[in-house]
Amino acid sequence: MRGMRLVLPLIAVLAASCTSHSPGRISADAVGSYEVREGDTILGIATMFGLKPDTIFLNNYDLLQEEHALRPGMVLTILPIDGLYYEWQEGDTIDSVATRFAVEPLAIVAWPGNRLDLNAYLNGTTLVIKPGSKVVIPGGSQDLPGVN
Repeated sequence: MRGMRLVLPLIAVLAASCTSHSPGRISADAVGSYEVREGDTILGIATMFGLKPDTIFLNNYDLLQEEHALRPGMVLTILPIDGLYYEWQEGDTIDSVATRFAVEPLAIVAWPGNRLDLNAYLNGTTLVIKPGSKVVIPGGSQDLPGVN
């Protein structure tokens, strides 16, 4: 069904640090990882980190598609908030990426983990993000992969 979208609301879940050995603890402004253990589920991992299951699923979609299921030892990307972890592409702008993922541009710029110059942006400066850089899109949504 073309046009089907997941909407991940902007909520901040702030705590200490996220490593594969510290389930349930995440940094306020850094993307972490989690090593899957026997019996883990997407819902259980999302609950452990205070995230929506969609956040876990979409940010690990390629890995989950390749493996077809969670397996012990898999290392998942864990965001500190609901949203998307996006690799900046040549030609992207704050506005184009915000539109693509249905968020306000300010949400991307203001999120501290992206380390963008909020004052410069507010003063009209065009921010340049190097292609290949990873940015968090707080509250971002996207079409479900493979859904037409």
